[in-house]
Amino acid sequence: MAISLRERLLGRFATLTNRFRVWYRLPFLLAMPTLVGQRVNMREHNLSDTERDPSLLKPQGGPSPRRSPITCRCRPATTGPLPT
Repeated sequence: MAISLRERLLGRFATLTNRFRVWYRLPFLLAMPTLVGQRVNMREHNLSDTERDPSLLKPQGGPSPRRSPITCRCRPATTGPLPT
């Protein structure tokens, strides 16, 4: 997904303002674009793409088999008194 010019500018603005002061010390009108720019920077440098179609993430082999209590591994039952 291509980054728009507005997002690139917000990302650069966030990088520039973070060199001098953290976002929560800035006035509100400067802090909000800084936060949006930080979000853009994190998405740009993220290792996994979060903006994919969820239907593409399903396994190709069909639905997974349901686990039943008979076929799954369970803890062995004990017949002694409960520990206190």
